[in-house]
Amino acid sequence: ATGAFTPDSLFAVLYMPSYRKVGVNMSRFKKTLIVKWFDPSSGQYKIIAGNFENKGVRYFTPPAFNNAKGFDDWVLILSVPK
Repeated sequence: ATGAFTPDSLFAVLYMPSYRKVGVNMSRFKKTLIVKWFDPSSGQYKIIAGNFENKGVRYFTPPAFNNAKGFDDWVLILSVPK
């Protein structure tokens, strides 16, 4: 996966060009997070229910093997709620 974090530790985006589970070091963030998947082929979001603490490593798996267009790339978005 290719990822980017904002310098203020409030937002991150991870692009996965193929279907896979990805581990995220949640302690890189300052506060509890909301997490959602983005389907780059349709522009649709799939929110993962709940809030995620900024502690330890958390693993995320895309919601389906293929996105809306039949490809297996997904984007994971992690952000601190406003």
